[in-house]
Amino acid sequence: MYFGGRFNYMDTAAVYEVLILEDHEMYRPAFCALLEKSMKTVNIHEASNYKEAINILSSVKIDFAFLDIALNHPGADHKTGIDVLKYIRTREMNIRAIMLSSDKTQETIDKCLDAGASGYIIKAKDAPNA
Repeated sequence: MYFGGRFNYMDTAAVYEVLILEDHEMYRPAFCALLEKSMKTVNIHEASNYKEAINILSSVKIDFAFLDIALNHPGADHKTGIDVLKYIRTREMNIRAIMLSSDKTQETIDKCLDAGASGYIIKAKDAPNA
């Protein structure tokens, strides 16, 4: 797992609004459970495609966004997690965005960090249907 160094200490008393953009039905619930266990006070907003993510970003003040890069879900409209990251950055939203992908190439990691991601988590590629 690679995680960028732009992530500061979190206030454990705060309630965080978190967006999880993940089209894979296996990863999303597991990731939600992990966040709920580790962050304690968190409201999780789930999206499986670009449009759902933008609707959430338009209606909730999100603190953290975990964005799957490749969205293969029907209705994804060829948009990716990087498109959501660009939406966040062009609107100067103060959101820590962490990219999720099974792609562990340095080129992709650098592309995400250069686009404004705060970090990059590599998903296991050997999982069923990953």
